[in-house]
Amino acid sequence: EPFFVKGKHDALYAWVACAVVAGPADRPVSDVPMVGRERELEVLRTLWARVVLDGQPQSVAILGAAGIGKTRLAREFRAELEADGVRVLVGRCLPYGESTGYGAFGALVKEAAGIFESDGLEQATVKLARLVGGLLPGEAGAVVDQLRILLGLGGDELVTDRRALFSAARDLV
Repeated sequence: EPFFVKGKHDALYAWVACAVVAGPADRPVSDVPMVGRERELEVLRTLWARVVLDGQPQSVAILGAAGIGKTRLAREFRAELEADGVRVLVGRCLPYGESTGYGAFGALVKEAAGIFESDGLEQATVKLARLVGGLLPGEAGAVVDQLRILLGLGGDELVTDRRALFSAARDLV
């Protein structure tokens, strides 16, 4: 039903939000076939082949003016990887709002563990422990303790040893 709000002459309507349509800073990308980026895609494919062959990570920065297709290029490459059965995790550092230097990594870990914003601390910790235990059966406890702090699941705990925190992140990766 419409309702009246102080300062407004006419009644207003309100709706209940039932689901998230898009994440922060997400925007739709055209479904029109990408043209003229084969060279850039080939660079990404070559680096990925190197990652698979050497078992060593690579870092790529896609730079350019607004609107030239940086997001589209990344999404096209991601689609290729996923079509080959590769699990792709996405983290994002937003240039606004409250965030930590670990925001993008935290988003990746939460996605990998299936942790949702609606999960309580206990449920999120159980999911994190399940992820870490599956990857590092013998070392899970110490890694989970550090990652909980990094993800903001540690309550009031503070980082006392940054090397241990970074080591836990590296072990997980």
